[in-house]
Amino acid sequence: MDTVIDEKRVKEMMMKELAGGIDGGWCPIKDIKDPCIDVIAKFAVSEFNKQSNSSLKFQTVVSGNMQIVCGINYQL
Repeated sequence: MDTVIDEKRVKEMMMKELAGGIDGGWCPIKDIKDPCIDVIAKFAVSEFNKQSNSSLKFQTVVSGNMQIVCGINYQL
C-alpha cells in the first residue's frame, strides 16, 4: 500500500482509546472516523485479498473494538 502510517498519531490515538479501558479487555473505538482506523482497515482488506486471492474492496468502517495486549488487536 502507498499509505504511510504516522506512528506518533497512532500512539496518540491508542492512548486516547485506553482512557477508561481495561488492560487486556476489549473496548469500543471511540472515534471510528479517525483516518488511522481507515488505514488499518485498508491494510487488513489488502492482506486478506493477497492471502485468499480475492478482490474485496474497502468501503468504510462502521464500528469496531480494540484490545491492548502485547500489541493492539482490532475488530472492525
